[in-house]
Amino acid sequence: MVYREIQVKFGKLYRVGSRWEQALFDVTTWRFFKPREFDGARPDLFVADVVSEDDEYRGDLFIFPVEDFSRLIASAPLSLEKHKMYISRDAANSERLVLRRQSRQFDRITRETCIDVSG
Repeated sequence: MVYREIQVKFGKLYRVGSRWEQALFDVTTWRFFKPREFDGARPDLFVADVVSEDDEYRGDLFIFPVEDFSRLIASAPLSLEKHKMYISRDAANSERLVLRRQSRQFDRITRETCIDVSG
């Protein structure tokens, strides 16, 4: 039997508000992380992020090896010396979730604007 250490974070999914976001996404969650927040973490650590809307949990659960999660944090835009991680659901494909690489407005989901985290 193998045991894994998992750090669990809980968050809320919000309906996107601005018009440009509504063209691309339906819901989003965000969290702030310090740069290199997981430096020194055990390499076998996993980070789980459980998110839901107000009305019910619909299976939105992310599990990342800490090394992958650290890379995602570093890919998120900086805001006041912290990385602001937005994970949003594609409005055109409810199975697709992306990490936004840009905090400013954009008009398409591309490799430059987002990282697919659906898997």
